[in-house]
Amino acid sequence: MELMELQCSAPLKDKFTSVGLELFYQCLVPNYTKMTAFASQILCMFGTTYLCEQAFSVMNINKSKLRNRLMDI
Repeated sequence: MELMELQCSAPLKDKFTSVGLELFYQCLVPNYTKMTAFASQILCMFGTTYLCEQAFSVMNINKSKLRNRLMDI
């Protein structure tokens, strides 16, 4: 129900274009609690995935063949 109200509201569409994605969902908190909770879960997912992939990349660099060759010298 909240999604339909959100899609049909012209003032909210204007606000979305003016403030951006993250600030837009912060403005919706009092009126659209389910929508903001869902949006925060989705937005957090990408940041966590990025940090995990970055950690594995650093680990792979540390365990590379180049590192092993430098240790043998």
